[in-house]
Amino acid sequence: RALSAGNSLEDAIAESARESRDPIRGVFMTVTRQVRLGAAVEEALSRQAVIHELSDLHVLAMAASVNRQYGGSMRRIVKSLIHAIRSRDSAARELRALTAETRLSAGALVVVTVLLTLYILGQNPDYYREMWAGGATRAMLMVSMLLQLTGIGVIYNMIRSSQDAG
Repeated sequence: RALSAGNSLEDAIAESARESRDPIRGVFMTVTRQVRLGAAVEEALSRQAVIHELSDLHVLAMAASVNRQYGGSMRRIVKSLIHAIRSRDSAARELRALTAETRLSAGALVVVTVLLTLYILGQNPDYYREMWAGGATRAMLMVSMLLQLTGIGVIYNMIRSSQDAG
């Protein structure tokens, strides 16, 4: 809004700092403070983007730098950036919703297998003891445990990758 009203980028960031909520408020307040102390707005934005690992803030810093060197409409750039951020967040929420059933099923597969093994062990400890006594059945038990742990690892990585994408 401040850019649309004709204010400079520095003034728009200062106004955003006043109107925003944490955690972004602190970032914008720091940028505003650095600009008041004489730093260029794009340098202050870039520094905060690196410190807080915010790629969107880094894009804003690059846009401010290009705008300062070559001119153009900063308002349109910021509007496009806001649209891109909102679209990405919406897609991440949709991905999380679409994968919720899969994540629940994966968790259930892991929990049911472990609980079933513990139940059998509690109800009939001799079942696994007899299997452990034989050479071939011991190898089968070890392979099944290895496969189960591998499956848990694969499921964990799948869940984590779907969460990282969101």
